Amino acid sequence: EVASRWGGRVAAVDLSRAVESARDNLADRPEVLVCQADLFRLPFPEQSFDVIYSIGVLHHTPDCERAFRNLVRYLAPGGTIAIWLYADDKGLWKKCADFYRRITVTMPSRLLHRLCHLAVPWYYLAKLPVIGRVLWTLVPISMHPNPDCRVLDTFDWYSPRYQSTHTYPEVYAWFQSEGLVDIRLLDVPVAVFGVKPVR
Repeated sequence: EVASRWGGRVAAVDLSRAVESARDNLADRPEVLVCQADLFRLPFPEQSFDVIYSIGVLHHTPDCERAFRNLVRYLAPGGTIAIWLYADDKGLWKKCADFYRRITVTMPSRLLHRLCHLAVPWYYLAKLPVIGRVLWTLVPISMHPNPDCRVLDTFDWYSPRYQSTHTYPEVYAWFQSEGLVDIRLLDVPVAVFGVKPVR
């Protein structure tokens, strides 16, 4: 929606049924193509995109690095690619969240979504001085101030079957090994931008 509003001709891809809602929401935009496709077998010619971006998606594939490298094949010379991935974190909160994920990824989606509504009141407990940090560490949830976004973000953390975390040096090395130039580390971890050189 945002890219098309700024004048871009957009191809939006997702493997899930989310494409149905996206297609309906953008039905009045002929410059937007929404398709359900596998990121590892995209239905486009190689080198056909001037800009490729992925915000919070690649780390939900079975192989994040391979997914990134596959996308570079579809980038035209002179084109830019930007990705945002979950940052690697060794904290106790991550260990707790990963422990819960062993259970949550096996739950029916509707049940998990209902449970994620507990993030609405838990947010206020987690905001309490001192004890709040302990509570949040033991049961991590999204701390988004908007309750609807909080539920969605918490669901997004605990529902995907695949979820990997990464470091800036690791992802920077991916960009370098693909021959990308003008590589920049962006402000939100782990977000990286690069350009495919014109040969």
